[in-house]
Amino acid sequence: MVIRGKAQYRIFSYVSSDPATAGKGLLATKFSDQGSADIQWGTLRGFKVACCDSKYTEAGESFIFANDDGYIYSMEVGNSFNGANIASIYESPYMPITDPQLRKTLYRITLYVTPTGSFTLQCGIKYDFDRINGQSVIQPPVFDIVSTGGGTSLWGSATWNQFYYGGIIDKVYSNHLVGSGKTFSVRFDDNSTNPSHTLDAAIFEYLASDRQ
Repeated sequence: MVIRGKAQYRIFSYVSSDPATAGKGLLATKFSDQGSADIQWGTLRGFKVACCDSKYTEAGESFIFANDDGYIYSMEVGNSFNGANIASIYESPYMPITDPQLRKTLYRITLYVTPTGSFTLQCGIKYDFDRINGQSVIQPPVFDIVSTGGGTSLWGSATWNQFYYGGIIDKVYSNHLVGSGKTFSVRFDDNSTNPSHTLDAAIFEYLASDRQ
């Protein structure tokens, strides 16, 4: 399936005996206008697709698919898998920053997000591939990044300064970090029916320490 508005290609694997939750797919997103360069890859889960199609109409671009249960489903509509949570994960490779032999102490992460509604993310930092020379590495705990601003309009009752209609949701979030290592990886998890969001960038404040 081609998602023209997102410059994406989605490829699905269909196994009739598998439940929809076990459906797998591959996602490729192009970040350049021409050629095969600048393609980033991801995996899809939860789509049991036997046939699919996408098309531009007067109402915009639409994406439909079907399997063997007698229903036709639409992608990119709503915030759930037919009522069930959508699980999304982004995990970076281990990054040495500069010299992979120097220990770095992380102090802060500043995350830039493009939200379409309220969201809650779990963020985790891992150091040094989890192990160094057979010794376990103490990893910092996972913490939550919760959207601020915006909210839900309640007809007939409202709590001032907590919920308000038409509010702007913050796009920049900062959180203190703990721990140190020669390389680190960052992971964001979301398993909910919250509105979608886009992770734009993450900036890390750190101090380069000694060579071990």
